[in-house]
Amino acid sequence: SKHGPIISECNPFSSKYQIDFPYFKKNKNSILSKNLISMKWQGNNVSQDISAFQWINNARNLDEFVGAVKLGGCPGLNFVYASSSGTIAYVPSYKIPIRYTGIKSILPYQGNDSKYDWKGEYPFTAIPMLVNPPSGYIATANNKVTNDTKFPAISDLWEDPSRAIRLAQLMRDGKNFNLVRVRQMQTDINSPQMLYMNDFL
Repeated sequence: SKHGPIISECNPFSSKYQIDFPYFKKNKNSILSKNLISMKWQGNNVSQDISAFQWINNARNLDEFVGAVKLGGCPGLNFVYASSSGTIAYVPSYKIPIRYTGIKSILPYQGNDSKYDWKGEYPFTAIPMLVNPPSGYIATANNKVTNDTKFPAISDLWEDPSRAIRLAQLMRDGKNFNLVRVRQMQTDINSPQMLYMNDFL
């Protein structure tokens, strides 16, 4: 369809859903159960992600690196940059559509009403990027990129911040990050999330 492939037979919102899903109660009177469901996805569009990786590998400075990252964006990825001169940066690569609600909804819309159509995508410059932050390091562990409510939702599927919190703790506590210390960090088993949950047990 003009909104992407039809996925009615595998979408849990549809009464045509063929797989037993014990935690989902079907509503046979729902408009979703009586209509086809399609999936619009940025990945269905023409992509330059392979070219992006080629140029990233050949980047000689941050500007070239950012320019290469801009070529990609689907799937959304986080890139971390470091130069021999000491510059560090966090450069996200996302192609975020401008949806009807502006941000949050992940529920299906009516495909026969053009007001719900995507209105292009947010410019690359609208996405948060870090260059030489005051902390002196950048920690990213599949955690939420920003809590800024003015920014469009990148995703609704983030890891809890436990790994990022622990990584920040290790970075703050450390001084000499030699090979042994980095290996210890890679194999660290302390979980702030579990410590937090333990308080309630």
